[in-house]
Amino acid sequence: MSRLWTRLGVRAFSVGLLVLGLLGGVALGVNRQTQSVSDRAHQSAMAERDELHQLLADRNEFHKATAGQRDAQADAQAKANAAAAAAAAAAAAADRAAAASRGADRAPFGPIPSSCSEYSGNRAIGCALLLQWGYGLDQMACLEPSGHSGDRWCGSFTTGLQRWETAPTRWRGGCLPPSVDFADA
Repeated sequence: MSRLWTRLGVRAFSVGLLVLGLLGGVALGVNRQTQSVSDRAHQSAMAERDELHQLLADRNEFHKATAGQRDAQADAQAKANAAAAAAAAAAAAADRAAAASRGADRAPFGPIPSSCSEYSGNRAIGCALLLQWGYGLDQMACLEPSGHSGDRWCGSFTTGLQRWETAPTRWRGGCLPPSVDFADA
């Protein structure tokens, strides 16, 4: 019987050693996979940190390299702002001067013909110049719409006559200068 127990003991010991080896192998395999995943995560984190440091270094280098350009842009912007402020001040002064001149007495134009007595102010001057330039009073009806600016008659009515002479086909209602020939238009 002792031989039987020895045989069973050796076999049990062998089976136990095999099971123990199997469990050790499984534990090592699982540990190796976990360690591999951990190593990859660590390497990835290190690569991201290195990349972040490189990006910060590149940004600082670019910032130093473009400092002169930024200063020049700031100076140009300051000059542009100063010029804009000066232009705005000049425009405001011009507006004030124009407003003051509208209320001031104007120098007389000269003799207004009696045929223009139905008009007054700038319209009378326009009528006089119309006659002076060789147009008839029937053309005054064409000149009046070009001089209107709201409810005031514009003092620079000659622009209407200049437009009339340069582009006679644009005028409606049969108002054409006497010198226009349709063959030339």
